[in-house]
Amino acid sequence: MNISSTKSSNASSGRSSLAGWVIAIALAVVLANHWLPVLPLVENFLKDVRLVYLGHPMEQSSDVVIVGIDEETLSNFSYRSPIDRAFIATLLTSLEEKGVASIGLDILFDQPTEPHKDKLLSQSLAQLTIPVVLAKPDSDAGLSDAQVAYLKDFTAGQLTGDPSVLRDKLDGIVRSAPLVSSTDSPERRSFSAEIARANDVALPVESRIVIDFQRHRDRDQRRFAVYPAHTISYLPDEWLRGKVALIGADLSLEDKHATPLNRLLPGSLHSPGVEIHAQVLQQLIDGRRIVQIPWLANLALVVCMAAVGFLLATINTSTGRRVLACGIALLVYWVVVVVIYAVENLMLEAVTVSLALILASGVSLYREWRAETQRKVFIQQAFSHYLSPQFVDQLVENPELLVVGGEQRELTFLFTDLADFTPLTESLQPGQLVNLINTYLDATCEIATRHGGMVAGIVGDALFVMFNAPLFQHDHASRAVRAALELDDYCEKFRRQQCEAGITLGVTRIGINTGSAILGNYGGSHRLEYTALGDSINTASRLEGVNKYIGTRICVSEATVNQCPDIQFRPIGKFVLKGKTESIMTFEPQKPDETASTGLRGYEEAYARLASNERDCEAMFTALNQSFPNDPLVAYHMRRLAQGESGDTIVMSEK
Repeated sequence: MNISSTKSSNASSGRSSLAGWVIAIALAVVLANHWLPVLPLVENFLKDVRLVYLGHPMEQSSDVVIVGIDEETLSNFSYRSPIDRAFIATLLTSLEEKGVASIGLDILFDQPTEPHKDKLLSQSLAQLTIPVVLAKPDSDAGLSDAQVAYLKDFTAGQLTGDPSVLRDKLDGIVRSAPLVSSTDSPERRSFSAEIARANDVALPVESRIVIDFQRHRDRDQRRFAVYPAHTISYLPDEWLRGKVALIGADLSLEDKHATPLNRLLPGSLHSPGVEIHAQVLQQLIDGRRIVQIPWLANLALVVCMAAVGFLLATINTSTGRRVLACGIALLVYWVVVVVIYAVENLMLEAVTVSLALILASGVSLYREWRAETQRKVFIQQAFSHYLSPQFVDQLVENPELLVVGGEQRELTFLFTDLADFTPLTESLQPGQLVNLINTYLDATCEIATRHGGMVAGIVGDALFVMFNAPLFQHDHASRAVRAALELDDYCEKFRRQQCEAGITLGVTRIGINTGSAILGNYGGSHRLEYTALGDSINTASRLEGVNKYIGTRICVSEATVNQCPDIQFRPIGKFVLKGKTESIMTFEPQKPDETASTGLRGYEEAYARLASNERDCEAMFTALNQSFPNDPLVAYHMRRLAQGESGDTIVMSEK
């Protein structure tokens, strides 16, 4: 298969279907923004960040002041609510005398109080020569019929505006303000808009605006001067002359609203409603606007970014560079978002557009990954017949493994051999023999590989398995022993089944050793074989043969046993293998259910006396043999002692 041509074909196919994918991604983004509240919430937060940290801090307003009714003001009266009407009447007169341009009264007059005070306030309103705008909600929600009737009667003939604030449905934060009523005729305006109109301020054509919340240069100062209502008569006239005075509650627990400012600025508290009206009024006076991109323009931007994501993810370069290109494109867009707001007060959508680029590039990269996966499958199918699955996996991920080389590594080697295999080949028909051996090898190879071993070679019925290659395994020794125990279980069961079927099958003998070897690809440039070379391999093979000599089925070297603290063993003896001068201590692993049946403790005591050349060791082995007549290891040592041998060192005269 020509991999480079496949990549080119996939890239061409991706570009031909670009339009369909772009439309699908854009639709997915729009639906996600509609159905997943987290996306609008994140978008709101990012807009708040731009508003607060990219906005220009200002000095205190010279156009609008707030006359706050605070706790100290209310302490002067015998009741808190409704606010003393005579006090309000006096306050209105004082403000007019101070020369204010107009007054906004953010107080709801929805019920009577003391009749003479109500009458005094009505007379004061009628006598004022400056514009006064009263708060009159357009919605009757929360008001009784009597309250609605009284409010309508009290505000008759007066300028009124709806003081309602718009909280975001998702997070409850005030970000926009209505300019006209949503339930009445277009002539009905909001509280701030009516005050602006009364001061001859031109109003935008929009029915609502995004509030451009401004903060004071000094974070400890408020954007608008706030004067307690009960101190107005004592203030210098120049503090109020020519300004719009907004009267409203400035209490800690009443009429408080969350805004982007107090959401992000440390130490900021929720804003009173009258301060939000002041922000809107100041914005109308200044003629400032925050421009929201229309939904159709945002959709076009989403489509464009989806196309950019697809194109960047399909450029002819590495995956890492394509991901980097998409990341740079995303970063560039975010820089544009920030700059265009700082310069033009244009609020571009950040989340949906970014999501479009991310999804588009992700889909494109996934399609490329899927094509790459198909190429890997091809390699696996092409080479799995010749190499072990583990090596094929590494070969797929790391083709450089094909370079002929080597490294020295500690490995654990396992050899198996089927006893009396040659007579078996002579007694069975070829087809019968092949089926038998294939069944045997399928199961034994599966057990070895399941425990992490790599079947490095099969010679007839014999297996050569390596652990800790090609992948590193910190527990390679215990993996090999556990594999041997499971192999022994299977092979004995398989042998008995075949014997019952009339086929005399010998036992499977296993040898295990741990040691250093040179691991790598051998065979030249035309035929590579991933295997290991070293004397430790020969030792494992010789230990497999030791089983035949002493009658056991598994023989493990001390080097392996030392790395298996969680597996029980019993000593076999110190063997000087043929061609060697030094002995190697060997052990037989014990299954959990064998420790009692083999008399492990008694055997260990007898072996210890054997190793020390104690005279009573022969009697101990004789007693063990009577209790465990089928134990081949006990029988072996008893035979040695009967032949006059002593100690636990055995010199092998054959392999």
